[in-house]
Amino acid sequence: MALLTPPVGLNLCAIDGVARGVGFPSTLALVIRGSWPFMVFYGLVMILVGLFPKLALWIPSHMMQ
Repeated sequence: MALLTPPVGLNLCAIDGVARGVGFPSTLALVIRGSWPFMVFYGLVMILVGLFPKLALWIPSHMMQ
């Protein structure tokens, strides 16, 4: 989540640079608006794993069988 939020926002700057390089009219504000659904999803996942820590190990426990 830290790479998507300011002040670091390294991935935001990278996406903006790639979009401009390909030829899309891009601004950093447009990239930030596009990343909000992902931030909401990441936040919900962090809350769920905080409330139910066993969720973090549920998938890996099934991979070893």
